[in-house]
Amino acid sequence: MKKIVAAIAFFVTLSAQAATVNLPITCLSLKELEKVLKQFKEEILFFGLDDIHGVQDLTVNIFMNKETRTYSIVVISPSTETVCVVSSGVNGKLVHNQ
Repeated sequence: MKKIVAAIAFFVTLSAQAATVNLPITCLSLKELEKVLKQFKEEILFFGLDDIHGVQDLTVNIFMNKETRTYSIVVISPSTETVCVVSSGVNGKLVHNQ
């Protein structure tokens, strides 16, 4: 759990030229995320391991419904089955579609 808090602290507070921005982060269970993804029919577009901070249990994931353009960007800790939503919304756009 300490690893999650440390990683979230990095994502939550961003510093730029002595300015601090606090982002609203919502955390939920993996089962709750699965319900939301099913409700909005979002599918995974990206999966990456967050190893910058030495925390090897975290994955960064981007989900999107290409038809409705809803999206979710989440950090997942598989060992605790905890998910923190970094961003979600509408009007998502794919920059590069292969």
